[in-house]
Amino acid sequence: MADPANLRTRLLIQLPGKTNDELDAWLLESSTQHGYAAIADVPANRETMIIFYARYMGLQAKASETAENPSLNIKGLGINKSGASSNYYNLIMNAWKDYKRAGGPLSAAKASRVSLTRADGR
Repeated sequence: MADPANLRTRLLIQLPGKTNDELDAWLLESSTQHGYAAIADVPANRETMIIFYARYMGLQAKASETAENPSLNIKGLGINKSGASSNYYNLIMNAWKDYKRAGGPLSAAKASRVSLTRADGR
């Protein structure tokens, strides 16, 4: 079974500068979304998948924070962070690919269309 401190350390390498509370929250949410009651219940062969999904959620949270203030101008000093959104989008997509490569079963919640044929052929 997983050691929560070990998972937190591994996630911190991928999301530097985050607090232990943030990392623990993402790891717990990732664990519960995959059907485990606690981080410690995650089997060793699923740890990497849980970490990758937690990284995916962490990057989404950071992108949301950044999107709130894309451009600031205070007394002639301007800061433009509008390019950060596309940077985070690329990071999020890479995190999702890593998660899927690690065997992640969750979907990206993208809309898809399925066309079924009627039994009577119409």
